Amino acid sequence: MLYYLVFILQPHSHTTSTAFYNAITMDTATAISANSPQYYQCKYGRVDLLNDENYPDWSNTLIFFLTADGTWKVVQGTDTAPAPLPANANAARRAAYNAELQDFQVRSAKACSMIISSLSVSYKRYVFGKTNPKDMWDTLKAQLDSLTSNSGPFIRRDQFLNEKHTGKGPISAFFAKLQQYQTQLANTKLPITDFELMLHVLKGDTLNSRFKLIVKTLRLQLGTLT
Repeated sequence: MLYYLVFILQPHSHTTSTAFYNAITMDTATAISANSPQYYQCKYGRVDLLNDENYPDWSNTLIFFLTADGTWKVVQGTDTAPAPLPANANAARRAAYNAELQDFQVRSAKACSMIISSLSVSYKRYVFGKTNPKDMWDTLKAQLDSLTSNSGPFIRRDQFLNEKHTGKGPISAFFAKLQQYQTQLANTKLPITDFELMLHVLKGDTLNSRFKLIVKTLRLQLGTLT
């Protein structure tokens, strides 16, 4: 549905279908290039650095990375450092304990490193000075996972309803942002349906004024767009 609207709203709306597809593809590529997204990349894959809009995607991806790396249980707090030995422990027990402790410390440091490396600069302040990966994870979740709070979905839906295309940047990038809201709210009590998304796009002040006549025409064809 959104691709249809992009198709209609592209500046060269009287060219062939192939030209429309190429315009959409180039428009999206331009948006990606212009924004130059930053990533954290490891041997398990790549994820956008954490920002104020991508916590759900970032956290899900990091869980996969940490699990593959054998450190997710450390972050959860179920894999902990070995209990201290009694003062009368023999040399063999101390050697085993030291080896186990060092192994845990390495895994803990790896988890910390992966979390810190996947944060944008402005979000590293939340975990500055922390050396416990569970503490890091819980802090970021408390600060950024607004969808887990009772008011979170309402806040995110309100943000969606206030999104407007000002005329700056490609229309496809604006639609991609609307789809991101839809994805984030999909499993909440306030999902955004395709029809609601289209109604928002065709609302009077959502798009730049240069699309006014096209939007007016599309409203008259609303029944055929669903």
